[in-house]
Amino acid sequence: MRNFKKKKKAEEMKKKKKPKPP
Repeated sequence: MRNFKKKKKAEEMKKKKKPKPP
């Protein structure tokens, strides 16, 4: 369960960190 929360947060960060194409 602890890993699940960490994975979810990491995925959210990846989506937010995705650079926008110019």
